[in-house]
Amino acid sequence: MKEVIQPGGLQSNLGYNQVTTRISIKELHVKKGYHCKLNDILNFCQNIENGEVLDPIEVNQNNMIVDGVKRYFAYKRLKYSFVQVKGSNVFIEEFIGEGFKIIK
Repeated sequence: MKEVIQPGGLQSNLGYNQVTTRISIKELHVKKGYHCKLNDILNFCQNIENGEVLDPIEVNQNNMIVDGVKRYFAYKRLKYSFVQVKGSNVFIEEFIGEGFKIIK
């Protein structure tokens, strides 16, 4: 099985270091009803296969994906077993169009 290895630690726009964690892709959750365009997912697949290092997937305290659903589906399509995630102190309230409404 494949794994994604990315450098740990990111500088957030708040100016503090957010540590990334490597977890099983099976531990991640997508909000029910979220849809992605297949072409977008395939573009991420191609970037991954070309060796591009993608940003970690951002998750809340329940491992619900806050940012990075298309990357998640790309890793899943490529049969990766582990991905890099970074935590976020937000929860997803509802969908607005193709995105999430995020409340802090």
